[in-house]
Amino acid sequence: HGFKFDLRLYVVVTSFRPLRVYLYRDAIVRLCAVKYEAGTALSEGLQDVFRHLTNASVNKHNPQAREEREGIEGTGCKFVWDQFHEHVRDSGVDPDRVWARIKLLVSYCCLCAARSVPQDRVCFELFGFDVMVDDSGRPWIL
Repeated sequence: HGFKFDLRLYVVVTSFRPLRVYLYRDAIVRLCAVKYEAGTALSEGLQDVFRHLTNASVNKHNPQAREEREGIEGTGCKFVWDQFHEHVRDSGVDPDRVWARIKLLVSYCCLCAARSVPQDRVCFELFGFDVMVDDSGRPWIL
């Protein structure tokens, strides 16, 4: 659709040894308030935080953030996983493959932290993961 975006994923880890991760499927897709234009001059483009940042506390100050956007249901700078799933599929990328890769990335991140987290059977950890997905459908942890 021309807007930079990222995904906010919520993860509950009930155990690090053995690793037990629950990834909530309904991710939030956060959009920038202004469309990204690849040809924008660096000096001009980098100054426009509304074009590059998906943070809601930044975008709420831009009136464009509340406008309807072509191809996106509703208004605002967020939409749900189902809309993203359709967008990915319409772009020629397999959304199930994207999701499988996201699950791997989250698992790898949790594995990296496992040694430093004390084992406690009555506690759990809740994490928010931010992920970008490139044009080829490859996810990147932010």
